Amino acid sequence: MEGDAAHYHVWHSRSAAGSKIGKPVVRGEAGLDAPGRQSDTALALSRDRTGVWLHNFLWSGLDSGGMYELYWWRSHIWNKTQDHRGAFRRFGAFLSELPLNRGGYQDWGGAVSNPAIRVVGQKNPASGAAHLWIQNSLHTWKNVADGRKIEPVSGEITLPGFEPGAAYVVEWWDTYAAAKSLLSAMDLTADPLGVLNITVQPLARDVATTVRKKATAAP
Repeated sequence: MEGDAAHYHVWHSRSAAGSKIGKPVVRGEAGLDAPGRQSDTALALSRDRTGVWLHNFLWSGLDSGGMYELYWWRSHIWNKTQDHRGAFRRFGAFLSELPLNRGGYQDWGGAVSNPAIRVVGQKNPASGAAHLWIQNSLHTWKNVADGRKIEPVSGEITLPGFEPGAAYVVEWWDTYAAAKSLLSAMDLTADPLGVLNITVQPLARDVATTVRKKATAAP
């Protein structure tokens, strides 16, 4: 977990959800450190000059576990030489237009053809909506800091639970842009089983996706 901040969040979030508490959970002392050494310098996280760890840590929070993180070491987020606080602004801009407060959401419950692609997210079958974070799982802070070559990945996502034969709009969002930025949009039709098949083009880092039911014209 110390080398993969998204895995660090998702594992604990799903563990908390498995306890069936029935309420959101706040983890008040989350921090990346080395096994057996609880220290803010144990991992030399300062080698991650672009804040990949915080980016992945935040965006993996779109999972359905319902665990909200309060990161412990402020110095990992900003200090005299680095400032990664913009990651919160970018993530917040994406969240601001998701009507999560209305309820009705559940785990996205789909599958992906390529195990190198990590997908977390939620769907709302009643409203025909969904939001996903799709990541090249090799794009971790440690791989970046170590200078490891990260090959782009592609695959197919199957997203069930929608109205058979209905039309949907899938939008792709840039998770690194300073302001909310739409990369592209496409129309998809759910198959006879209510499944949307979403193709992931070669992905070097990560992308966010929203799905909404396409409005039909009045007669």
